Amino acid sequence: MSGKRPGDKPKKPVDAAKVAAKRERREQAKAIREAEQRRQRRNKILLQVGVLALVAVIAVAVTIFIKKANEPDYVAAPDGFSDDGGITVGNPDAPVTLTLVEDFACPHCAALHTAAKDLIDGYAEGQDVKVEFRPVGFLDSMSSDDYSSRALNAAVCVVKDDPKNWLAMHDTLFENQPAEGGAGLSDSELTELAVASGADESTVSTCIDDNEFEDWVDYTSHEITNEKGFGGTPRVKVNGKDVEGTPDAIEAAVKDAQES
Repeated sequence: MSGKRPGDKPKKPVDAAKVAAKRERREQAKAIREAEQRRQRRNKILLQVGVLALVAVIAVAVTIFIKKANEPDYVAAPDGFSDDGGITVGNPDAPVTLTLVEDFACPHCAALHTAAKDLIDGYAEGQDVKVEFRPVGFLDSMSSDDYSSRALNAAVCVVKDDPKNWLAMHDTLFENQPAEGGAGLSDSELTELAVASGADESTVSTCIDDNEFEDWVDYTSHEITNEKGFGGTPRVKVNGKDVEGTPDAIEAAVKDAQES
């Protein structure tokens, strides 16, 4: 007996070719959609990368512009100082050079001065080691009246009057260093220290009051503090090599340099 019921329509035979073609069209369409999605994602990423790269280029350009804008113009070194901002005490032909980068507003520099004064004075008075001071005035933010740069200006005024009085002024500035955060020594007080160090009052007072070497202090401080390896003051070197800022480390480095 037949399973057909009256009214049933006969089923059409499946056309395998059409089914396969339809499946292929679906797969092709899917592949096209996925390729388009990948293309859009890729373009989005490339756009983002391009934007980031452009932002980076702009940032670098702005940084360079700001740096250039903040770089002080060249100022020739005052008499008594070398082109790289140094002033040397001791035998100029000594085979060993002890270099001290200091700021007169730096408490650590004052501490090193107290601890190593006798050692440094001994080198300066001898024939085997010359002491090169490279002062900077970059800690103006530590006072309310730009004491760091004013103190260095005062020291340069002393050198202008007589370079032989540099060391005395150097020492007295550290020995009378004001506390951080407030006002530094006034111009009249700096003049008193300069006179006590041997400078002529009429000459040095005008130089200090007028902040005569302000531009050079700005220039040399920028140059020295932007040198490779600078990490703050005091910076101590023996024959160009950085050493720890302690009397023992300095003495050991000097002995090594003498023996080499």
